[in-house]
Amino acid sequence: MFSSRGYLAVVAVQAVSIGAGNKLLAATGHGDYAIAWTAAVVGSHFLALGRLFFAGFYWLGSALIVAGMAGTVVGLAGGGSAGIGTTAGLTGAASLFVAGAWPLLSRPSTTVR
Repeated sequence: MFSSRGYLAVVAVQAVSIGAGNKLLAATGHGDYAIAWTAAVVGSHFLALGRLFFAGFYWLGSALIVAGMAGTVVGLAGGGSAGIGTTAGLTGAASLFVAGAWPLLSRPSTTVR
């Protein structure tokens, strides 16, 4: 998967989108929203990977997009930089931790006797 053309294209688009979006946010005085933008772009990356490789990525991509949107809503409601970062960052991180732990928790026990 990691060396396929589809994966490399998705990652390239993700990197450019994060960089360009964060520069645009900073240039317009909205740099506080960078974490929300990054979460949403990474979520979109997982949606694309879900389509290309494994449907299990759909829920993770959706969760990250929701984290980015939630951070944006908090910011627009007056939550400030800390509120945006806490909401988008912690929700996104929790989603990634669950996604990483899921395969480990769903494996059968391999107890040595």
